[in-house]
Amino acid sequence: MEGAGFTPVTVQYEHLRFEQNLRDWLETVRRRDTCSQLQSISDAAYAAGVRRLERELADGSAPATRSDHLCLVTIRGDKPNGGHLSAPRRWMPAEELPHRPFYDGATLHVRSYDSMNSGDRPVRRGDVSFYLDLARRAGGEVLEIGVGTGRVALQLAKAGVRVTGLDLSPDMLAIAAEKAAASRLVERLRLERGDMRNFDLATRDFGLVIVPYRAFQILLTPEDQFAALAAFRRHLRKGGILALHLFDPDLRFLLPGATGPVDRARCVDRSTGRTVEAVLETALFDHVNQTRRDLWRYRTFAPDGTIAEEEALELSIRWSFRWEMRHLLQFAGFAVEAEFSDFLGSPPAYGKEQIWVARNS
Repeated sequence: MEGAGFTPVTVQYEHLRFEQNLRDWLETVRRRDTCSQLQSISDAAYAAGVRRLERELADGSAPATRSDHLCLVTIRGDKPNGGHLSAPRRWMPAEELPHRPFYDGATLHVRSYDSMNSGDRPVRRGDVSFYLDLARRAGGEVLEIGVGTGRVALQLAKAGVRVTGLDLSPDMLAIAAEKAAASRLVERLRLERGDMRNFDLATRDFGLVIVPYRAFQILLTPEDQFAALAAFRRHLRKGGILALHLFDPDLRFLLPGATGPVDRARCVDRSTGRTVEAVLETALFDHVNQTRRDLWRYRTFAPDGTIAEEEALELSIRWSFRWEMRHLLQFAGFAVEAEFSDFLGSPPAYGKEQIWVARNS
């Protein structure tokens, strides 16, 4: 009907990374009452668009599965010339958007952190019990590095352990403080803002220092790692215990073009209650310096399915091999006491976790 006074209606969508995402979009099209940009399309045009998407999925002609492709589905509609759907905002790859670190301010990552990490993840299964056993063995107060929103620290405090939590993010600390107040644990949890490489606290005789959930890996150079270990040691009493959690490098996830074990997540923004979608779009590797730089796209959605908020966030980490880590601990003045591949006490294993227990010698 284009030549008879009617104009095509164009619906713009993103094909992110996997075919499943196109299927997700197809489900959105099928529920067009939830998408304001589809509501005014006629039944015939709507049905034609659904058929086209189904055909693309069935015969393999769907657009290339690259996150930097902008794909268009043209639905021939019955809207008169001059009448058209409002154009959706232009989509850009995350690397073209202004981006900032994960923990720089009240980012969508910070606001959805508890929701995203609420499940029983295998990589940290049993970690709270593990740290609690160490705390009871070490005696005295515990210092948690990278306390974040207090997932571990609050559980230790609830068990009667006095904890000091250190973190560089004031927004993460604010969430931890709010949770501590709600749980009436303020007397047993002290929160401090500081950089793990050069902090200086009044207490210098902690019985145990813990660095949970791979927080040590945000240090991107051996010099930064050594400086942090020196700061931990300054705050430990003689014979005190250090517990570190890192991942053991799995080369499948460190090759060019690799994504990771997790490259998409859905969670909830604690500030607004909106659904948050996090998608890993780009992973950049520096194999000489053993660093990986991930660019993620975070978005929240309004009730009508439109994008309410969008951020491009960056997470950079450094991986360390087992013997490298062992030597680094020894050079920093620690005596390695135990090494595991999980928090259940399993022996070291390739591609799992590195759980280190060392004493201030």
